[in-house]
Amino acid sequence: MSAENTRFNFRNALLLTAGYALAYFAASGLDLWTTVLALHRPDAAEGNVFATSSGAYDNARAWLMTDAAGVLMTMFFAMGIWYADRMSVDWLKRPIRSFFTWRFNPLFIDFWSRRTRDRAPLHAVSFAIAFAALRLLAAGNNLIIAAGYAGPLGVAVREVGRATTPAMGLILAMGAVYIALAVLLSPLGASLLQSLRSESDLRPATP
Repeated sequence: MSAENTRFNFRNALLLTAGYALAYFAASGLDLWTTVLALHRPDAAEGNVFATSSGAYDNARAWLMTDAAGVLMTMFFAMGIWYADRMSVDWLKRPIRSFFTWRFNPLFIDFWSRRTRDRAPLHAVSFAIAFAALRLLAAGNNLIIAAGYAGPLGVAVREVGRATTPAMGLILAMGAVYIALAVLLSPLGASLLQSLRSESDLRPATP
């Protein structure tokens, strides 16, 4: 494939990836700042057990986890953008429906699979976007706590944690919200992938 006949706009793909990274770290910074704000209340406690040390909130550990997740999510986003030419027009038009197939590839590991490559880029981009959105929801939850009310995300994590373990409560409750966000925000991911494609590149989904 020649540079003159590239299947997507490389400059736009690079800008989108850089924009995603900035948006992710902005949302994450807001989440961590509001966490500290909420913890000023005497009745508040950090619900993310992975961001605590000796039972107390550890800001350095929280930022380390944020940085690691940021690298991983940006890689997912970049890979989805890079393989935008593999997306089928049918799934771009029905992004939410693409998640409800028995060939769904939730971990995006096999980008080269003929069975899932026509939708895997969309799923990678959607889950990356959803993670940034999840950080914004967490920031909103923190602001509710800082105002003296019970944060709904914290309540969900605590209730599930009581039935399992604190760690599983976080994983199950927040994981469910994360997956729901990925599905609901997939039309945005489809729009981004579509913006990198030319009409001559679009093709029907592989049966």
